[in-house]
Amino acid sequence: MSLKALAAVWSYPPVGWGELLWLLAIADNADDEGNNAYPSMKTIARKCKMSERNARRCVQGLEDKGLISIDAGRGRNRTN
Repeated sequence: MSLKALAAVWSYPPVGWGELLWLLAIADNADDEGNNAYPSMKTIARKCKMSERNARRCVQGLEDKGLISIDAGRGRNRTN
């Protein structure tokens, strides 16, 4: 867990509740510098108590707003 990343999420511009929850869940998976967060969609959907389909919509919204970037095949077991 990265406290640096969690603090950055709280100070970000307002986003919807689902997107905020997603950013916090992603930050929870980041390294100490707030980078390299590669949780699976299934893991984050479970943490956020939402379906994977809804989770994918949240991720797309975050990427469209420039709040996250997705590096295809960069995570463990070649996840995004």
